[in-house]
Order: sequence, then structure tokens, then C-alpha cells
Amino acid sequence: MPSNLKRSSTSSKTEYFLKNASQAIAEGIYFSLWKFETPFKLKALWATYVNVRDVDKIYVKCGLYHGPEVLCAPRSTDLVDPCNPKWNQSLEFDIFISDLPRSARLCLSICSVSYRNKKSGEHCCLSWSNLPLFDYKSRLVSDLKSINLRPVPKDFTDLLNPLGLVGSNTNKDSPCLEIDFGRYTAPVIFTPDDIIEEYGHFCRKMDFEGRNCGYKDVDNARFQNYQPIVARDYELLAEIIERDPFSEMSIQEKNLVWRLREHCLKIPDSLPKLLDAVKWNQRDDVSQLYVLLKQWRPVKSETALELLDCKYADLKVRQYAVKWLDANISDELLAQYLLQLVQVVEYEPYLDNGLSRLLIKRSLLNRKIGHYFFWHLKAEMHDPSVRLRCCLLLEAYCRGIGSTFLKSTLKQVEALEKLTNLSEGLKQRKEDNKEKIKYLFDQIQKADYIEALEGFNSPLNHSVILGKLVREECRIMDSAKKPLW
Repeated sequence: MPSNLKRSSTSSKTEYFLKNASQAIAEGIYFSLWKFETPFKLKALWATYVNVRDVDKIYVKCGLYHGPEVLCAPRSTDLVDPCNPKWNQSLEFDIFISDLPRSARLCLSICSVSYRNKKSGEHCCLSWSNLPLFDYKSRLVSDLKSINLRPVPKDFTDLLNPLGLVGSNTNKDSPCLEIDFGRYTAPVIFTPDDIIEEYGHFCRKMDFEGRNCGYKDVDNARFQNYQPIVARDYELLAEIIERDPFSEMSIQEKNLVWRLREHCLKIPDSLPKLLDAVKWNQRDDVSQLYVLLKQWRPVKSETALELLDCKYADLKVRQYAVKWLDANISDELLAQYLLQLVQVVEYEPYLDNGLSRLLIKRSLLNRKIGHYFFWHLKAEMHDPSVRLRCCLLLEAYCRGIGSTFLKSTLKQVEALEKLTNLSEGLKQRKEDNKEKIKYLFDQIQKADYIEALEGFNSPLNHSVILGKLVREECRIMDSAKKPLW
């Protein structure tokens, strides 16, 4: 066990509570996460399809993240020859298994190092992947995993990409990393809500006793140097809450917000600031947060949208955000944010999630929203990394809109495909513009083009029906891409 990794608790009563709670829900079918008071670790075995040139060594880098927040110091394997990428090396992290938050993710990368220009070596990320530590059934990752890594984005200079998409690369010819997460005699699940809530109340009680007794626990800064809450503290809290969402809080400010967390209940839209103050690598904080969330009043639509940002990764927080958003946001405002919300859906850790269900429901209830929801998804189909998710959402939407609207939508798709094929054909032709225009007129006079390009709802505005095609006014615009008029 790392020497700097210590269990922070207020007394032996805490350990007694956790021991009894974890034993009570281990029934042979599964184990509670809180049963394991050992550091999280994994074993990097080997990699395949790592094709690199002009590098001296390669290695695996691993980090545990909650959104963009690192939970503990990253770990790296030894350096090996790129021609034989085998490690068989265990990596142990400075966090207990029992302290892993529900939305924790493992960020992996294969990195290279070259010593030709720098004495310390020039490090570069070659490929990366992100993996949720818990699956959609809340089971902790285990056993051997073969993880196909993704190519590095353009101008990307970091060694880990915690805000990237979750899951393996669908391209099976990409670099593949073999990781051993260890085995358990039964599945390990994230601790059930009733136990978390009970423990949250227990921590609150210990916190209250600590304030009254004035004790200090050297292992937990949250229980140190308690002072009576004064009026100036509330003034500082109000100032922090009013700040821009992009502003950073200092450690002292985070501690202040956490001390006044129960006062934040009276200010629902302070929730983002409170979440910024939570220590997600400590179950004491997370348990108390979950207790507070059950009492939290609905926030404004703008705050609910803010809670869907990537830095608020916790599933329970996002579930509340979706519920409040659905209850309060108008169709007009939802339509304004629809494009961004579709982008957010692409980064959700699981295919079935609250935001996807919300967007499908509101799209089926409002045809205008549904129209743009369809085309926002259709526009992403070219990207293999999100194609499966978009396909499932499109199918769910199309199954619910009814045969009349479905036929109208399919006619729009057919018209766009005809125009796309015509445009691509024109770009490939080498004749002069006169011959290209003749080719354009010949194509759009064919029966299949006339049928496809007349009498359908415009993809740009579902309320506009496009009538007959005025063929004599069609032309090719003078541009490198030769767009059609």
C-alpha cells in the first residue's frame, strides 16, 4: 500500500459502521464496493498494432478521473522497446477501491519518448482511450480487457485525454491494449443508495459532533480548525455563487462552500458551486452530497443546463439535472440548445441515459424539435465513434413518430441523397462549366430526380413545403467545391 494513502475517518466508529454496512449487503451474489479497503490497481500486459517510427521507447500512462478532475496521481509503466510492447506490470493508485466515485473513469494512453532533442526526453501521446470503471449495472470493471485505442486529435499535446469519448475504438485495426483488472469471487457493485444515505447521515452527525467538540483529525482537513460561522462567511458564499461559471475557486473557498453546504440548500442555484467543492475521491463527501440532493429544490433551466457540463460527471447529479430541465424548460428554449444537447449526448458514458430519453420524449411531443433532432443526429453519422449511438437514437425516434411523419422524413433524406450524389458527380467531372451545366440539366430532368426533389418538406424548415423544381434557373456556382444553386 502506498505510504501516503491513509483512510480518513473521524473515529473508530466510522470503521465499525462501514464494516457492518458492507458485510450486510454482501450476500454471495455480489459484493459492495465498500467491502474493499485496498488500493485500486491494474496490470498492464501488452499492446498490439503499435506502429511508430523514430522513437526510443514507449510506455502506458493511466489516470483516474471524475470528469476533468484527477482523483489521484497518474501512474506509468516502465519504458520498453516499441518493437516489443510488453510490460506485465502492476500499477497501484493512491485511492482506495471503496472511495471510487460512481462516474470514475480510467484514462489510458500509449506514449512515446525520444531522447534526441532533450536530455529528459520528449514525451508524446500516440493513442488513447477512456473506460468507465463501472458498467451500466454499476458493476466494477474486472477480468481481462482488450481496449482498442483512438488516434490523437489534431494539435493535442497532453498525455491523457479525460474529456474524450468513452469506450473502445470501433476500428479493430487500431492499437490495442491488454489490461488485467483482477478477479473477484462475485461481482463488485457500487454501494446501494440506502447504505450511502445511512452513511451520509452518520458522517453529518460526526461532523456536527466535531464542530461542538472542536476536535482535529490530522488526516482530514475538513475536520480541522472549526470556527463558528459568522456573517462574513455568508457574504463570501454569496459572492462565490454570483461568480461566472468559468471562474475557479481556491481551496479555501471550496472549504468554505462545503462548510456552508446546508445553507446552500436555501439557494438551489448554488448547486454547481457546491459540486465544485466536493472531494470526489472521498466517500464521506459524496455520501453527504447525496443526502443533500434528496432535499434539493429544483434549479432554473439555465442552471440545469450548466449541470450537464462535462465537469459534473456524477450520474445522480445528471439525473437530477435532466429531471429539473424537463420540468422547467420550454420548447422554445430547448430548441435553441438542441444542437448542444445532442453533442452532450454523444459523451454520455452509457447508451441508455436520462438526457437521451428526455430528447426523444420532447422530440416526439413537438414536431419542430423532432425535425431538428433527427437532422442533428443524421449529421453525425459520418463519425464512426458516435455512429452506433446516433443510429439507436434515430431508430427510437423514427419508431415513435408515426407512418405519416416517417414518410415525410424519409423523402427529405432521399432528396438530400440525390443532391449529394449529383454534387459529387459534378465535382469529379473534368469538362468545362458549359458541359457541367448540360449534365446538371440532364440529371434533374430524369423521373427519379423529379420525384425526389419536388413536393417535400424542407430539411432547413419543416414548416416549408418545397414545390416544383424550376430547372431552367438551376446552376453551378463558381467555387472550388462547385455547390449547386
